[in-house]
Amino acid sequence: MDANNQIHPSTMSDTPILPLPQNQEQPKEIGLPGPVPAGARDPAVDYITSKPYRPSTQRIIIDNVDIKNKSFTVSTDISVFLLDPTLTEIRLNLGQYCLLPKEDSSFEGKVTINGIEVEYERTNIAISGFPENLPKSLENFQNFIEDIEAKRRYEYKLVLKIPSSIEIKQGQRIMLHIDTKVVNPKKGIHYVLNCTSEGELDQSSHFYTYKASFESSTHEWVPCFDNFNMLAVFDIIIKLPDTLAAVASGEHT
Repeated sequence: MDANNQIHPSTMSDTPILPLPQNQEQPKEIGLPGPVPAGARDPAVDYITSKPYRPSTQRIIIDNVDIKNKSFTVSTDISVFLLDPTLTEIRLNLGQYCLLPKEDSSFEGKVTINGIEVEYERTNIAISGFPENLPKSLENFQNFIEDIEAKRRYEYKLVLKIPSSIEIKQGQRIMLHIDTKVVNPKKGIHYVLNCTSEGELDQSSHFYTYKASFESSTHEWVPCFDNFNMLAVFDIIIKLPDTLAAVASGEHT
C-alpha cells in the first residue's frame, strides 16, 4: 500500500470498504439561486405585494380576567404596512364572542388608526339551514356541514374604515388599536371550573386557548390577521391578580 494512502487502525471500522461502480454518476451540484434576470418578476416581491397590507408586529394585553364569569378584556396594537395606496379599509378576523366597544357597554374601549377613532363594522356571512331540495342523506348532510365550516372560516370579519385624514402611501406603516371584551367564548378557549363544597372556585380552576379543528382559533379571543400568509410577531402581556398565574410558550421577559 502506498505510504500516502495508509488506513490507520483508529480510522477503521467494521463496515467493509467497497469500490464504487465505474459507471456511477457523480452527484450534481445544487447551486444557490442567482439574481433575478432583468425584466423578470422577483418571487419574494410578489409574495410581499400579493396582499394590500401586511402586519409586522402585534402587542396584546390581556386584563380584567374573571374566570367565574368566563370573561376578560383584550387591548391590542397592530403595526401594519400598507402596500396599496388606494386602500379605504382594512379587514381583520374577529370571533363572535370577542365583543367590540359599541357591542358591550360594560367596558370602555376604542378602535383607532394612528390614534384617530375610526368607523368600524362587523360583517358575517349568513348561513341558512339544510336545503329543502336536497335528499336527506348522510353524504348530503356531511357536505352541508363542511360547507358551513368553510364559510365560518371567513365569518365575523372586522372592517376598519381608513379616515380620509390619513394620507396613504405605498410602504407606509400605520398602527391599529382595538379594544375588545371576550365573554363566554364557545370556541378557541376552554374553561375548566371546579368548585369546593362551599360553592367557591377551587384553585385547580383554569382556562386555556386551543386550536380548533384544522383552522387557527386565535381570532376567537383577539382581533388579528388569522391567516398563515399574514403572520406577525406577537408580544403578549397578561395581567393577573396574585391568585392566578399565567403559563405560555415563547420568550419570557
